[in-house]
Amino acid sequence: MKPWYKSKTKLGVFIGGLGAIFTTIGAWTQGSIDVSAAITALMTEIGVILALFGVRDMPFVNKK
Repeated sequence: MKPWYKSKTKLGVFIGGLGAIFTTIGAWTQGSIDVSAAITALMTEIGVILALFGVRDMPFVNKK
């Protein structure tokens, strides 16, 4: 199995996820959203990134 950073799909998910995470952190530091909303959004964004990494590693997706 190759490292995650050599997969274009996983790298795209990672970069896109970082964009969402940084957007949420920026909104929180600007005061646009409160702490509880920021934490909820961050946990959701992190969960989506991890879920997509997991789906990509499922055996039926990686048929050879």
